Parts: sequence; C-alpha cells; structure tokens
Amino acid sequence: MSLADRIAVMNAGKILQIGTPEEIYRRPRNLFVALFLGRTSAITGKYLGMDGRYARISVGGQILIGTPMEDLSGEEETVAVIRPEDLEVVDEAKSQPYTLSGKVIFTMYLGHSRQAIVDIGEGARISITVNPRRSLGERVTLQYSPDDILICRIGDWRQLLQE
Repeated sequence: MSLADRIAVMNAGKILQIGTPEEIYRRPRNLFVALFLGRTSAITGKYLGMDGRYARISVGGQILIGTPMEDLSGEEETVAVIRPEDLEVVDEAKSQPYTLSGKVIFTMYLGHSRQAIVDIGEGARISITVNPRRSLGERVTLQYSPDDILICRIGDWRQLLQE
C-alpha cells in the first residue's frame, strides 16, 4: 500500500473499489475488499437492528456494535469485520462500553509484539495484537470503537468466509 496513492481492488475482472490505501483499508465497500487487505477477523452474527447510526449484532452470545457498510434492513445473517489493531485488552474492572470478553486460545511471538486468538464464544474467534504477553486460557476483555468495526451482510460472499 505504500507504493501507490490510489489503489483499485478487482475480483473476477470487475473493479470493486478505487481509492486511497487508507480509504480501502478503513472503509471498504464490501466484504471482498475488507478481507483483501491486511489481517482481518470476519465473524458471522445475527443482525439485531440499528442503534442510532450503528448496527447491533449478536456474536458468540455477546452484542457487538459497529458501523454498517451497507443497508442491513431485512438481513438476519451479517459479518463483522475486525482488524487486530482495533481491539485493546483492558482491565475488566475498568472496562468501558463496547467490549467483548473471551479466552486466549492461541499465541504467537512476533518479535515486537504477540498475536493472539481469542474465542469470544460459540466458536467466534478474533485475532488480536497484544503486548505484553497473554497466557493460553487467560480470560480477557477487549475494548473497541464502533467506528472501527464494520458490519455487512453475508449475501453472495459466504464462500469467502469458508476459504
């Protein structure tokens, strides 16, 4: 992304989005574009409705609030797109709104940081970047901003989630 000031993302010969690297990374137009760049967790959930400008979905038995990428009315199945850098491990006693809780099920040392996979329930797993080290089996609380969590309908993209 550092080699260009504009990027076009294509799928099967069709341009899906043209924009700056930051626009494409932060505000993708669909699930394919969201999963195309960078490390991303895509977890399916049940659409519960809107809360102001944010969408509410149920994932892993918890409520996740995020920014809809498109009109979700009439949808039941949705996907939340979450980037590891958009989650912060916080002290449960000091946790703010917009949190998820889960258990660390995998960690990998990367030199400058550590990657962890957190199971938030019902098989929903999220990749996070942690520093300092977290232990396998440790319960963690993850705080996020709903502006950073993108929610879209599954629609024709179901195959992407299985790859």
